[in-house]
Amino acid sequence: MGILYGIGIGPGDPELITLKALNVLKSCDVIFLPSNRGYSLAEVVIRDYLGDAKRVYLEFPMGEDNSRAYKNAAMEIFRILCGDKKGAFVTLG
Repeated sequence: MGILYGIGIGPGDPELITLKALNVLKSCDVIFLPSNRGYSLAEVVIRDYLGDAKRVYLEFPMGEDNSRAYKNAAMEIFRILCGDKKGAFVTLG
């Protein structure tokens, strides 16, 4: 089984990401990005730090019941990290 890191990327300024978060991002094969109808603010904040990591967008529309989306995201993450891959789910804050 792979490894999944949960990473808070700060309040939205790319210069405020911690060094620890940056180092973990650089070590990952896959970055899971929350998306709201095709737009990921988290990606905008960290795009300069992603390098060659595969990007996977997980849709969580604002203002909707996302209970099904959370389950689908968990299954997608499990499927992708099955093996020895390292991944990070990023979130603002």
